[in-house]
Amino acid sequence: MQGHDVTVLSLDKPSGHAARWINTNRDAPLSRTLSRLTFDSVIDNIAFRAYQVNSLIDALRGKVNRYVLTSSVDIYCNQKAKYCDELENEQLEPFLHSDALPPWEAYLRGKRACEIALRSSPHFEKVVVRPAVVLGARDNIMCPRGTLTSRSLFFPLRIADGGPILLRHSDTRLHQVVDVGDVARALLLAATHPLAAGQVLNVVGDDVWTNERLIHSLSNSIGCKTDVLRVSDAQLKAAGLGHYQTPYFRSYMHSWFLFSNRRLKELGWRPVSAYLNFDAQTADSKKIRLRNSWQSERRRLKRNELKTPPDFMACRARITDSYGRDSIEREITDFRSQFRSPRGPWDTNSALS
Repeated sequence: MQGHDVTVLSLDKPSGHAARWINTNRDAPLSRTLSRLTFDSVIDNIAFRAYQVNSLIDALRGKVNRYVLTSSVDIYCNQKAKYCDELENEQLEPFLHSDALPPWEAYLRGKRACEIALRSSPHFEKVVVRPAVVLGARDNIMCPRGTLTSRSLFFPLRIADGGPILLRHSDTRLHQVVDVGDVARALLLAATHPLAAGQVLNVVGDDVWTNERLIHSLSNSIGCKTDVLRVSDAQLKAAGLGHYQTPYFRSYMHSWFLFSNRRLKELGWRPVSAYLNFDAQTADSKKIRLRNSWQSERRRLKRNELKTPPDFMACRARITDSYGRDSIEREITDFRSQFRSPRGPWDTNSALS
């Protein structure tokens, strides 16, 4: 952050040399770690239990002006195709944790509990930011685990492979995402803008996507055409892909992913990163650069004898078991010959009306 002195508390050293690094775990005794430090603002980017927020509040008392908490749009659990407002539509219950909860429910409740802990504290100025699914370089959400292929690269690398990409017949859900650069700008505004104090802010891009529209847009960005093959649950199960999921579909949530970014825009924020600003008119030079970057990543994976799996999560075991890596590619080829896909992106306007 140009013009700011930055201190990073983490186990891994940050890239570059602009920030001061304190090697610590947030469950360590932070009061001792921070005893001689003061800050204008602190951005808590990883809390997912209320005790973690309370511990940091105690450690920072009298040492910081503003506490920015990164929460998640998952807290809404929106059941309708409507844009969620930060206050009118927020859902902060249930929030109590139990070891018996499934991981997704524990995460959801944990983020709610973190918000409640901070917002009920009498100390500091407080800002809560709720990002949607974040895309971009150095995405650390891997698919599947062990392949070194990030969530952000799953669709691009399937496109670079020549496709096709499988989608369920029922996969028409609307969602929004946000580029990592836009999230960084939002956090900087939350930490520094005078009018951000006391606010809760959704951090989402303007575009509304379905997976099919996103695939076609990414394909157009490099001037190619990728088949989207619509298949049923029965067809996936018959091929051993019954738990197939794409990177941005939270099947466990059973919710729509639509959120208003009006409040953040009132602070001057605009989603400017170009990661998803693709259309058929994208300049040829940009298409070439983008295609080359995807193909470079593809070559890196091939050097490591890694292939892009056909689905995001469900093939972890199949890639490493007795089927071998090549069987996945053969299955996809079989799908290409058996099934055909309806063409064109989903009509988001009719879905929202």
